[in-house]
Amino acid sequence: MEPEPASKREKAEAAMPVLHYFAGRGMANPLRFVLALAGITWQENALRERQQMLDLIASGHLAPFEQVPMLEIDGKYLTQSFATIKYIAATRSLYGKENPSVDDVYHVDTLADGARDFYVKFVPLPFNPTPETYIEEVLKKKVITKYLPIFNNLLKASKFLAGNQPTYADAVLLTAVEFALDVFGADVLDDYPHLAKWKEAAWALPGMAMFKGSANHFGMPDKQYALEVDTALGRR
Repeated sequence: MEPEPASKREKAEAAMPVLHYFAGRGMANPLRFVLALAGITWQENALRERQQMLDLIASGHLAPFEQVPMLEIDGKYLTQSFATIKYIAATRSLYGKENPSVDDVYHVDTLADGARDFYVKFVPLPFNPTPETYIEEVLKKKVITKYLPIFNNLLKASKFLAGNQPTYADAVLLTAVEFALDVFGADVLDDYPHLAKWKEAAWALPGMAMFKGSANHFGMPDKQYALEVDTALGRR
């Protein structure tokens, strides 16, 4: 077989989506999981230096709020993480139905929004000067006790959050559940059997299974990640 022409390879690489964000979970992680569920392959542009961020701002591609994550896809520069997630959901049919109604979209968006609320409670952890206190007083006493019972109850009657077909809400919830497991260990789901069963089904989905072993799937954020974020944002 003859090697693929360089021009064809370059064109394919140029067309591949690019996610501009820091080298860690943060506010981009739900978007990564949704991209994976959609079967989209993407490249990461990891922001570690202040000049990288300044160059992106100067390009105008972060307008109007000059924030990351920013996703280059479909010839567009998409900012604001949840708006970008909903763009992927709408354009890649991640609402669980071929022709979802307005009510269907609202229902899935509500579930995804709640899952995102759950996830973002973990995001400040690597920046907290007293992480043990934050874990005990906020995550354990207020976050876990609120969200795990809710989602476990929602999963009593169906395989996935909005029925028997996965939606982007499942991908967003998986980011939060993964964080909870990393912080508290596997037994955090012992009292939530429906959620535990759902987790296995969600990770078994083709796009998610492939993503789990990829370089775009980040582990627990550490102090190095926090340092890189602060540097890129000019906080150091």
